[in-house]
Amino acid sequence: MKAQIQAARRARKGIEEMRKRLLCPTPEAVSACAAPLTEAIRCMEVLQGDLREAALNHRGADRELSVEIIRLRKELSQANT
Repeated sequence: MKAQIQAARRARKGIEEMRKRLLCPTPEAVSACAAPLTEAIRCMEVLQGDLREAALNHRGADRELSVEIIRLRKELSQANT
């Protein structure tokens, strides 16, 4: 779970940086957003699959991982806004 938590944190920080760049949306800033957004999407897909699998196997989801996923979703939502 520790690697998954770190991946979620990296993705969230990438989206946070992307959101800051988009406050002054130059063509360069928009172009620089593709990689962090792609990474965040990939990370969310993997983590959601892991959480579904844990639920199906009746394992409790790690609280810290759940918190990171919530933070990542919030950051993505703010970037979308």
